[in-house]
Amino acid sequence: KMQEGLLQIGNALSSGESSIDNFIKKVSYMKSKKQLYVLKLNFDLIDKELIIDTKEEMDKNTAKKYNFIGSTGARTAQWYASSDKIDYHLSETMKELAKKDLGEELNEKIQRVVEIFFYNLEGKVENKYAYLLDLKKLGISDKSIEEIYEESKDDSNVGKSMLGNLVKEFESYLKNNKDQNLKDFGLFIVQIDGKTISQNEKYINEVIESKSPKGNGKLTSEGGICSICQTMDNLTGDLTKTQIKLYTTNQIIFASQLDKGNYFKNMQLCESCLMKLQAGENYTI
Repeated sequence: KMQEGLLQIGNALSSGESSIDNFIKKVSYMKSKKQLYVLKLNFDLIDKELIIDTKEEMDKNTAKKYNFIGSTGARTAQWYASSDKIDYHLSETMKELAKKDLGEELNEKIQRVVEIFFYNLEGKVENKYAYLLDLKKLGISDKSIEEIYEESKDDSNVGKSMLGNLVKEFESYLKNNKDQNLKDFGLFIVQIDGKTISQNEKYINEVIESKSPKGNGKLTSEGGICSICQTMDNLTGDLTKTQIKLYTTNQIIFASQLDKGNYFKNMQLCESCLMKLQAGENYTI
């Protein structure tokens, strides 16, 4: 079975079951035989300025160095502090990080970054785009957020259009001041006062926790057994965190007792097996 093969791969990986290494994504460090770079957005809270560093060359170890694990998913809030696209860091990354428990000191700094560097558009656009990096305030663009809003307000998705225009303004800055384009970068990271958030221990723990299975109340009340190792402890039927669909949920004939509420009974996994399965998926995909 496919899941058994993935589990064997996950089990063979040297990292522990609760290691972020199991979720590190491969990222290209060369493109068309051209060297790619890391772009660092360093929010300096002392001088209240954004320092943009574009000098670091990428190599085969860069993804692991900055704990790049991809995105949270197409329909979920983006809060990972290392990304392969700039869009998230110009909009929702810091706002969403402010909701995480990263320790009092870092939480306070992230909240200050949101308040100082980002423009609040709540009530005007979709929540995903409610906070945009104020490039004019930071001396990166001559165009204000208000002007970008006026240009975008008639579009079907105002927030998305605004972010698209903001990305263009940012790239224009790179061309004029760094002689670089966004395509020259394979990874984008955020820092506060020179410290990389994706390397922070509490951040790493938060990522691992987000990947861990959450117990399903139905399994607790009705009992169950892990489909892989047969343990009865710490089970979940919620496999939404897996990248490969393991069984269908769109045909009632595949649900236990023909009840849509019983799809979770098709496969139940314990925390250990689910983490190994995810590691196997990540290595394979």
